[in-house]
Amino acid sequence: MTEIIRQLPPQLKCRLSVKSGEPLTPCRDKVPGHDFTFMVADGYDVLLGHIKRVFDTTNGLTWEESVSVYVKPTNHAPQKDYIQVATDSTAMEAQFATIWHTARLRKHGHAAFVLMLYVYVSRPRAQRLTSLRRATDGRIQEQLRRVAAYMREYSIEGGPASQRYAAISQARLPDDAPVQVPDNATMRQLRFIDEQERAMDHDQVEQQRRCDGEYHLVRVRMHGTPVPMYLNVSDLREALGLPQYSLRPPHRDSL
Repeated sequence: MTEIIRQLPPQLKCRLSVKSGEPLTPCRDKVPGHDFTFMVADGYDVLLGHIKRVFDTTNGLTWEESVSVYVKPTNHAPQKDYIQVATDSTAMEAQFATIWHTARLRKHGHAAFVLMLYVYVSRPRAQRLTSLRRATDGRIQEQLRRVAAYMREYSIEGGPASQRYAAISQARLPDDAPVQVPDNATMRQLRFIDEQERAMDHDQVEQQRRCDGEYHLVRVRMHGTPVPMYLNVSDLREALGLPQYSLRPPHRDSL
């Protein structure tokens, strides 16, 4: 480790990103990143002073004494693998030296090296309650029942496609949010699709019912005169060697 520390330059380019949420969890940046230069020999307290000045000069940021500083160990490390910067200056220097040593393996090596620092700040409770959720399969299925019941109660026409779309939108809202059925172009298109599907299903059932009837009316020419006659469908299929089900595909109108 001593050899690595000697390779660490006395001055490092740093970029601070302030993220809104719990540490080491997928969070978005709260404000644009801030770049500054840090003299390693100044130690952790001076580094913390740089970060505090960023908070003091940036709208929307409030400094908390309990805040911790994290560093990105490698170029593609996910947030869960960030490392908390040691408050002891010697240990901190050793951490930075290891990251610097690893950076030599990057495409541009040390030439483009920037020490990526991160601070997590907690979101206000009101923001946590109103922030969007991930529309996971479990949440979608849970909201699907609520949306379907809501649409039935208020006589809102819909079907599987439009109900699922509304459930996905509802799943992104907080748990205690009232049911909201979207009223946009996508919802109207899906409701039209559901309507067409219901009509096609009805036509298919009616056609199958007619095909499954015991007798069908056909016209037979007798002595030059067309005469309507009812023929037994099952007997006719058997005489012609046809299976006992309709061979006619269901008709579907073009959308």
